[in-house]
Amino acid sequence: MFGTIYKDDDGGAEPLASRILFQAPADGQAVVTVTNRQAVYGPEQTYKLAAGEAAAPSATPTSTPRPTSPPLPAATPPRPVINFSATPERLARAGDCATVRWDVDRASEVFLVLPNGNQEGVEGLGERQVCPTETSEYVLKVNAPGGNETVRVQITVPLPTPTAVPTSKPEAGDGSSHPRSGDRATLHVVVFVDNNGNGTDDPGEGVSGALVYLRSQAAPDRLAVERTDSQGQVHFQDTAAGSYACLLYTSPSPRDRTRSRMPSSA
Repeated sequence: MFGTIYKDDDGGAEPLASRILFQAPADGQAVVTVTNRQAVYGPEQTYKLAAGEAAAPSATPTSTPRPTSPPLPAATPPRPVINFSATPERLARAGDCATVRWDVDRASEVFLVLPNGNQEGVEGLGERQVCPTETSEYVLKVNAPGGNETVRVQITVPLPTPTAVPTSKPEAGDGSSHPRSGDRATLHVVVFVDNNGNGTDDPGEGVSGALVYLRSQAAPDRLAVERTDSQGQVHFQDTAAGSYACLLYTSPSPRDRTRSRMPSSA
């Protein structure tokens, strides 16, 4: 115990022997130091004893790792912004025109796909005038870091109003017969304006650019369409024998007439 001195010059059977007894007040560690001033040791020397509690070992500081913040998630690129429209979306008749417009932001590539499947690269902002002869779909394909997009618009074209087209009849005695199953021929159609009222297509009376539709009574959901040439003529090649309705779309005067001619072998 610090601050307490014990002394005993004759504590044992030997002369000059010393013995010190004390009771520690609590469990622990003690340090006893034996010294003499001369640094010469032996039975004839005197010694100095010092006893004390050993200091508790100091805790070794340990480094505690600091909590690390989780990595920030990678920024996701924004998705493209697309405006794609057709004006008007429904035409009054075949051959009228509409305007397809697009405005695309945040894109790396923009493609316009036409109804025939052709694809062409375009700028992010643009427009195109189109004049479809039947209901058609236009597609805008957009490639962007934030994701690819495909947008579609449809322009509706109504079917033309049927116009009766008289067919020429074989004259009596010319040896013509009804067409047989499997026969094929070319069907000729002439669209003209009968300016002089003589009932024939005279030179200069042909209507060019008119849309002529051919519908088979055997398959009414199928239409063949052709435009008349500069003479007002259109030719439907390799037409199977059968009954057909010829539909005409144009803007004629009340005196306009159409006439179709089919070879006798049809």
